[in-house]
Amino acid sequence: MSNIRFAGWYRPKAYEQVSATYRKSHYERITYIGCVHGGDEDFTRQLEYMAQDPPNLLVFSGDLTGSKEMEELKRRFYNYVANRAKLYLRERPDVTDRELLSYVGPNPPKHAMTLRDGCLFLLRYQLELQQFRPDEINTMLDTATEADIARIVRYAASFTYYGEWAATLPRQVREAVLATLATSAESLLKPINRIRTQGTKVIMVEGNWDCPRTTGVRVIAGEDIDKFFDTKRFFADHGYQFADQVTAEETTTTLHIFLPYNALLNFEEIPEATVNAIKLRTLKARRNDKQIIAIGHAIPNLRVHNLIDANPEAKGDQERSTINFRRAIAAFGPHEVIYGHLHDPIKDESGNRIDSNSKYILEILDDETDVRLIEDPNEIGRSNKQAVVTYIPLRGIAESGIPLEGPKDILTGHRLPTALI
Repeated sequence: MSNIRFAGWYRPKAYEQVSATYRKSHYERITYIGCVHGGDEDFTRQLEYMAQDPPNLLVFSGDLTGSKEMEELKRRFYNYVANRAKLYLRERPDVTDRELLSYVGPNPPKHAMTLRDGCLFLLRYQLELQQFRPDEINTMLDTATEADIARIVRYAASFTYYGEWAATLPRQVREAVLATLATSAESLLKPINRIRTQGTKVIMVEGNWDCPRTTGVRVIAGEDIDKFFDTKRFFADHGYQFADQVTAEETTTTLHIFLPYNALLNFEEIPEATVNAIKLRTLKARRNDKQIIAIGHAIPNLRVHNLIDANPEAKGDQERSTINFRRAIAAFGPHEVIYGHLHDPIKDESGNRIDSNSKYILEILDDETDVRLIEDPNEIGRSNKQAVVTYIPLRGIAESGIPLEGPKDILTGHRLPTALI
């Protein structure tokens, strides 16, 4: 656990202080949504509620692909088994099976839950997906030996990516999970159509699960499942195109820059002419007093999501996409940065959730090739190269109201930043 507490949170005044009536009549309303992964009943209800009073612009920040079943399997894998076991095994590589299975550790997903309990919780869901009866499931779990369960825990801990682990599951489990994708997409389509038909512009940013090159769906299907539902194609067939390239979209009060996952992962391959064209558009938008808002599907700063860890490290694609997200922010100089990609709420150094509308600030360095995290709150607002950053967790919905007239800057107090609702 880190002993150095991050002090650079930016906490604006309450969004509720601006009345809904004033916001609707004098502001352009823009709504942003974090990773969806197919949604669930509660999320669908929120979209249906939104359709009663839709915004001017609705932006999905990536990863519509998925289902509540696929997400539940992922949650149980990471939170109940893999992440906990990985931490313990790193500290004690020679631990016995009994010690491993009795491990609880800091911040267990449920009070006093051991790794043995977590593993059985994961196995139970795999059996439920295959439509086994509860009595059949209990019998199968009761016959699992300590050695069997410990072997499964150690195996899960050997993976850094859920999709690669899921690809090793029996075909019946994988087929059951993949079969849920179509139903989830169809459930999402209905309220989104209602929102669009009332004049709302809807933009879907391509996430890593939406991208044909990186989607975990293809990984889970493996080599023995040829056909599976394509969520991106489904929405395209219904008139929704994903922003799968770095592109910009102008509204009455903003210029939005969309940074899909694969474009960030390979930012250095984007033609210089494309980057320069967007830079030129940002200059023109600024002269017209418009807000520059970057929407990315990656992590612009790893530290704020790992405050418990004194030395967080990103590796592989995560490191690459993070570095390139920072490069993109430095290149385009947005007033505001909004992203999803991760799912869990941000926690402080003690493992407690921070307020969902706490922001952090990134400042562009003088050479305009990178950004730095502002850690001293006294520095906030001292530079015109600072961007207010908003993270939207899984299925989170956030709204921004941009004044139609007059100054619009956040840090000078002329407007409120995007806030979760």
